[in-house]
Amino acid sequence: MVVAVQQGEVTPAGQGHAAIPGGRHACVVLPHVPDPAGVALFEHRARVIGGAVVDHHDLVDPAGLREHRVQGPRQQSAAIERGYNRRNLDRVRHAAGSRQEITLRVRRSGPVPPPAQEALAFFSRHYNVVSLEQVLDSAGRGIALPPRSLLITFDDGWSDNVDHALPELRLVGMPAVMFVVADAVGTRQPFFQERIVAAWRRGAITVEGLAAALDGPRATDRSGDEEDISMLRKAIARIELLDGAARDALLAPFADALDDGQRHMVDVDELRRLRAGGVALGLHGKTHVPMTRAADLDAELGGARERLAELLGDPSPTARSMSFPHGAYDPGIADSARRAGYDLVCTSVPVLNPVGPGVGWLMGRIGFDTESVVDRAGRFRRDWLALYMFRPPARRLA
Repeated sequence: MVVAVQQGEVTPAGQGHAAIPGGRHACVVLPHVPDPAGVALFEHRARVIGGAVVDHHDLVDPAGLREHRVQGPRQQSAAIERGYNRRNLDRVRHAAGSRQEITLRVRRSGPVPPPAQEALAFFSRHYNVVSLEQVLDSAGRGIALPPRSLLITFDDGWSDNVDHALPELRLVGMPAVMFVVADAVGTRQPFFQERIVAAWRRGAITVEGLAAALDGPRATDRSGDEEDISMLRKAIARIELLDGAARDALLAPFADALDDGQRHMVDVDELRRLRAGGVALGLHGKTHVPMTRAADLDAELGGARERLAELLGDPSPTARSMSFPHGAYDPGIADSARRAGYDLVCTSVPVLNPVGPGVGWLMGRIGFDTESVVDRAGRFRRDWLALYMFRPPARRLA
């Protein structure tokens, strides 16, 4: 199987350290279970932005991925009291299939606690960590992967991938791949959905203010409406439907409130450090817009490859892999991605990926909460995670 790990961004100064709570990630090999193949993801569900904790469920998921999530007991407040800042750690997507491949991503902020190191040691003990090139060779030329292969991946391009993930990976000698949003390289602030939630949580903006900006002169008196997260989600969902120019114009008056003064995204020098340290680079779109809503799909696909090459000073685009922002795509978009030069494409479809005679170029992933594999006493349950990893249906996407 192949497993990929995705990390998060650094905790803002003064907010303490953030880490994987209780080391809530690992996998086990069950007896009498065929070697599965596929793609899995660990993601922090919460992060601190400008002093506010942003939970993944605070954000609107355009791809409707909630139907793929399995939620466990919530322990966020206890984790925060212990100094943890989780961003999307709690959702794991995994896709496994007939024999040898799993992909697992972990996104986290701050230093890795001993349980996380324990999990990496477990992966090293039970899996063969493979590089992106090995998986590309398997997809393109049918070259067999070693039994229980594992591929580590990162999405988006968060700056703490360099500060925290890279040293841990180098310590254990594991390669990885980062799917980076091309236009986010060198920017300070995270994506607008997370900035809105963080600003709302720290009291810098209100749902009423956003609704008034959306409705303009047609706005009605909302003074009696509750300022709850469900109302905020509805406002964010409406903002997501705007084109880029309209969204920028709407959010411009809130610019100061949305900016927490911290840097969250990788810059070019950090990308070079990642690449030199064994982390291959792929794309996660050009602007992070769901590709089903992209006004210029060519820019999001081929344009992203060209932009990354330009940033790195490469003579021509070399990135051959990508993952879909928000998991949103359709068959036509997948085919367009392949024509744009991507030989390996990761989706969020909840299936196991058969690997014989080689992995498919289009790979599925299955989501579940890491808290679903931690009991009420905070103990990591490898047996629970094993059940999630091996039960999905096997289906080759392409």
